[in-house]
Amino acid sequence: MCSSDLPPAGDVHPVIGRLLLPDAYPEGALVVLHPLSPRFTTHPRATVQSDGSFEVSTFAEGDGAPPGDYLVTAVWHKAGLKNGKPVLSANQLPARYSQPETSGWSLTVVPGVNELPTWRIES
Repeated sequence: MCSSDLPPAGDVHPVIGRLLLPDAYPEGALVVLHPLSPRFTTHPRATVQSDGSFEVSTFAEGDGAPPGDYLVTAVWHKAGLKNGKPVLSANQLPARYSQPETSGWSLTVVPGVNELPTWRIES
């Protein structure tokens, strides 16, 4: 990736949200922002915490995302061991949430703090 594919490091804004299953929080799930602008090839991301909260990161932990429009996905693989070797489970979330076109989630990052509504995972 060349440096022109990345936004300036200072041009990111906090993005915070919460992910909720019907009866639990998907701790460890990965939330990924997919930019709609072909100008940026970087994908800001976040890991869901035990209370369902997440903070998006692009360059540094919790720094946020560049301004713009995004489609959002989430996957949740649990780590384990098989025959003494680390393995990841299949995605624990419904498959539609793993694709930008079918997740149903989108957002526009604007300057300042971007606090998202709670996103509920439905079967």
